[in-house]
Amino acid sequence: MGETTKKKRDEQKGCWSSQICEGVKWAIGFLGVFSLVLILMWAFLHQADLPVTYRGFAWNSPDLRVHHSITENIKDGTSFGYCVTAEGCGKKHLTLHVQVTIGVFLMAMLSFLGWFLFCVFAGIGLVALPIDLFNSWKHRPKPIPLDKYAEEKRKIGQRAAMLREAGNEIRKDELNALGRKTSRKEKRELTETFHRFENVLFLCSKKKKKKTTKQPCT
Repeated sequence: MGETTKKKRDEQKGCWSSQICEGVKWAIGFLGVFSLVLILMWAFLHQADLPVTYRGFAWNSPDLRVHHSITENIKDGTSFGYCVTAEGCGKKHLTLHVQVTIGVFLMAMLSFLGWFLFCVFAGIGLVALPIDLFNSWKHRPKPIPLDKYAEEKRKIGQRAAMLREAGNEIRKDELNALGRKTSRKEKRELTETFHRFENVLFLCSKKKKKKTTKQPCT
């Protein structure tokens, strides 16, 4: 008896340990794949190209050769105010190449992934997902003592026997109703009784399923 109890305890501990290890394995695997994808993408896409448009003089512009003040201001880098109204001023296009660090690339990747997942799952109850996950965790099957498990099983068996007797009575009433003319009131009462029986049967089967998923422990 003592060896059996010890064996059951070892199996129970092994069950919980394997679940924890399984979760850790999946987490490590996901982080490994994500890190590999992140490093590969950063190695090939670590440069950001920023197109810039500004107004400036062409080097062969007459205003650039005649107006010395403008030329001096251009050398100082403060000629944009003159360039707005002077002749020969045009648009210049420039592309800035910025080297992105892996931290910035990681934030950009997570932002894009979160935006994409939000667009996909926002319309199907994404807001309620944390609540559903919490309720699933709260009502998860938990190990119960062996004597309590046997007691719950006995209660469910008694209730199932009572439901079976009630089902037989309802069946007899239906068979009796087929052989004679019944009023609308009797039909309505028989239908309501049958629906109540179905509801109780569903709750009993649901409770049985919930109890049987709980692992007995000593």
